[in-house]
Amino acid sequence: MRSGNVHKREAVFWVLLGVCISFLGWRVKVGNFHAPGPGFFALVAGLALIIIGLLMLLSKSKAQAGPMGSINAEADAGARRAQPAARLLKRRLVPTLGLLVAYALFLNIAGYILCTFVVMWGLFYDWGKNRLVNSCIASLATTGVTYLIFETWLRTQLPRGVFPWW
Repeated sequence: MRSGNVHKREAVFWVLLGVCISFLGWRVKVGNFHAPGPGFFALVAGLALIIIGLLMLLSKSKAQAGPMGSINAEADAGARRAQPAARLLKRRLVPTLGLLVAYALFLNIAGYILCTFVVMWGLFYDWGKNRLVNSCIASLATTGVTYLIFETWLRTQLPRGVFPWW
């Protein structure tokens, strides 16, 4: 039952976060579909979080409701099989969030090319298989393609960082 409480708290968190984001988006000028204002995206994102949280609440309550409100043996076995997957997710979730936070902090300092390459390498690298070359090629390709799209075609100025000459 502990897992059900955690799932319920997580769903309530997403609903409350969605309500806060929607409220803050509504306070700013929302506009309409043809001329969206600065709060339009926040309002839509908040509504999406509310819907996701409500779906999480409904899906968990239906999954627990069986004969006399108990979880059957198959669902219990499925929950036991999912525990290693949850641990694996947590082991990968924390470093991934750390990479994304570091990307946000060091993007202007290190520059788009270097910072994006390092973050993409960290995201592509598979610690179980130790395939360094594959992750380097994938991160190099991702960095090159995104640089080409944003800098060359869309003409947006990306942070130069330690490479001020381009």
